[in-house]
Amino acid sequence: MGRIRLFLCIRSKSARRLFGGGEPRIYEESKDHDDLNGMGTTVVAALVTSRNAYIANMGDSRAYLFTWREHKGEHKNRLPLTHSLFANNVCGMNVKPQDILVSLKLLSTGWPGSFASLGEQLCLSVSETHAAFRRARQAGLIRPDSNQANKSAMAEFMIHSLKYVLAVSPGGRTRGIPTGCAAPPLVAHFKISEDDPDLPVWPLSDGECWGLEIQPLCRTAPHAAQKDAALYEWLVLADALRGAGRARERELAEKIVRERLEYHAPR
Repeated sequence: MGRIRLFLCIRSKSARRLFGGGEPRIYEESKDHDDLNGMGTTVVAALVTSRNAYIANMGDSRAYLFTWREHKGEHKNRLPLTHSLFANNVCGMNVKPQDILVSLKLLSTGWPGSFASLGEQLCLSVSETHAAFRRARQAGLIRPDSNQANKSAMAEFMIHSLKYVLAVSPGGRTRGIPTGCAAPPLVAHFKISEDDPDLPVWPLSDGECWGLEIQPLCRTAPHAAQKDAALYEWLVLADALRGAGRARERELAEKIVRERLEYHAPR
């Protein structure tokens, strides 16, 4: 079951009561009855006026706008991305890829003692590192009272936001470093052949294998990952959640992220 994540564009109090009341009731019902474990529900609602359309959703269903162009045929556009206080905060702070890299580094090894050391480990300049740290903290990815990553916020961001703000898909063949299902911790769960032409890899001239190009989360990520095996694993999980793999790889990556960050919010 997913804890039904509620994001409303409608300001109506009655709509808020309708959607908000459903979440705890469904969740509690599934907890009390073993045969309903895993139960879920989705709702998509639209209020169309003469000039505007207001969309609300519960669960993972979304609204789509279908248009017809005579020369192109049917065209589908997904309507608004998920809105939440956290997502709005992240988007409002204009989080950059290096901010996420810094946050993942803090998850892997913690605060190294100085921005100079952190930058050196991530192959970033001191000024870049400091700015990235500041933006990540303002966005809630780093705790305000320490130099440590905010685990619950990082889990929420990785699971629910990465696929929108830093989406990725395989490109052409290139030499590089394995990622996704071809790298730890995911590779242990799949039968992978080094000769597989579809292995996902970060492009790198001195890489150890050939495969389909996956643009790294940040330009310095491959070099930073070569210095830190734990960071490498976090970047691999991030890639799977960004869209570098198939559905089962994304599901496994989410499961691992939840376990490592002790993130127990229902799906």
